[in-house]
Amino acid sequence: GGKPAVTGSFHFPPGWAASDLVSAQRSSQNILFCAYNVGLTGEVILFSPTGSQLKWWRFQNGVAGITYDSSNSILYVASGRTSEIFRINLSIGSGQEFFAEIPGSQRLGPILFDSKDNSLFVGDYVMGVIYKLDIVRRRATVLFGGLGRPSAMKLSEDQSSLFVADERDRKVVIYSIAQSSSVPKTFAKIPQFRSPSGLALIDGGLAVSDDGAEKVFILSKTGNLQGTVPATP
Repeated sequence: GGKPAVTGSFHFPPGWAASDLVSAQRSSQNILFCAYNVGLTGEVILFSPTGSQLKWWRFQNGVAGITYDSSNSILYVASGRTSEIFRINLSIGSGQEFFAEIPGSQRLGPILFDSKDNSLFVGDYVMGVIYKLDIVRRRATVLFGGLGRPSAMKLSEDQSSLFVADERDRKVVIYSIAQSSSVPKTFAKIPQFRSPSGLALIDGGLAVSDDGAEKVFILSKTGNLQGTVPATP
């Protein structure tokens, strides 16, 4: 009926706290990258959609966020306790390697690849700032600030706007990338939000996962609530 529904599930390893999830296609196959943390250590595990573990990579300083460049088969990983960005080139089967650093960052959060501009957006949990990292030059600049705790990011379908979930301030903001002097505006701030922590495009609108509410909120293209889906089956 066109509405989101849970079609299956699998369990993460006991004691591991999931920090990010990326779905993608590689060689015409659906895949899932899942990032976890336990203590000071993090792992990124490559799963099939049915939960079969295909590969894994360990990070001594934890994992804050992950994003995937499908054109070049490169996974970017934001460190959980340092200001470092790592990359894994799946096309050549390489392990993780240092890629860049975000000077001035206090604690990295979500990370998002922008194929249109060949750059990375990186959030900072503590400073409430979104950085833009030029992949070729490997230099970061502040895109905008003023957020409480950015927890997830998603580009609009035409890649002209950036959605950011603000976990602390319980809202989703939208930022116009095309306008250099623009400021983020509130896209949705509904009473049911508790800790919005994940974003996905869906049917012309936006899906917002919320750990605190244990729900996925379905929003229209104008930010109005259209429905909810339980986050657990």
